Amino acid sequence: MERKLYMAKKTLKGKKKIYKPGDFIALSPEKAQPFVEKGSLEEIPVVETIRREIASYGGVIFVKSAVLQENIAFCLKENKNKPPGIITYTEEELASLILKNPTPESLKIIHEVKKTLGGQIIR
Repeated sequence: MERKLYMAKKTLKGKKKIYKPGDFIALSPEKAQPFVEKGSLEEIPVVETIRREIASYGGVIFVKSAVLQENIAFCLKENKNKPPGIITYTEEELASLILKNPTPESLKIIHEVKKTLGGQIIR
């Protein structure tokens, strides 16, 4: 099931949470459509938004992950100066993780595979 990122434009009551204007919600386009039509949700171009944020910090953002218990970095894909010894995630990889919203255990597995195999998240 494909999910996209939306921002609440009005207060919305979900099954488990109340979303205030400015809150982000990952939903399938089918579930979001009625709210988009009413003007309650706006689709956010997630990769472009992340790209702008990372670029505003000089192309790399360092994070101490509480879940992973290590330092990681978010880098622009074209950044050739990736920090040595730190696992980096591109804007596309971060967008994929945001939309998938993995459990902490799943995130640890994804990270360990990336670290061990030097791989890249593609979907």
